[in-house]
Amino acid sequence: MKALENFFKKDQQVYAFVIIGIILIIFPDVLTALAPYIIGITLVVYSIINVFTGIRNPDSEVRLGDAIIKGILGLIILFQEEKSISVIGIIWAMESFYEVAEEIDNYRKRQRFHIISLLSMIISIILAATLIMDPFEHFTVHVIVLGIEMIVTVFIRSRDKKQDLSGGVDQ
Repeated sequence: MKALENFFKKDQQVYAFVIIGIILIIFPDVLTALAPYIIGITLVVYSIINVFTGIRNPDSEVRLGDAIIKGILGLIILFQEEKSISVIGIIWAMESFYEVAEEIDNYRKRQRFHIISLLSMIISIILAATLIMDPFEHFTVHVIVLGIEMIVTVFIRSRDKKQDLSGGVDQ
């Protein structure tokens, strides 16, 4: 989620973020069925672009090993088709766990605690655990949650941007 959030830094791209969020909420079953193809193709294209970039420009910051492994994962997902939902779900859950772990570490360093963030972390842990326990059953729900998260992220970003412009306090 954070990678997508970082990608959509420009204001015009925020509209695409909201549109994608709405599509995820309205058509979760369709997107669940298409997920292996969307994710598999995306990983393969990412891999190809980064491998060529890394080879053509050895001084680039491209992580060649990461690009190759993501390409292999993309091919596995494509070949497994709908059976790959379990793999995708488990990877998604693990990424969620890593994000929560990073948030915990950040709160520990800052020694500031927000109850809303705690609730968000608890919900993330519960959702990730359900996804690992039964990816086929819970994947569609996670697609909807991702859509909601994407839309909420836009509003949080907008609020934070207004605070930065008005000299507001960082929360």
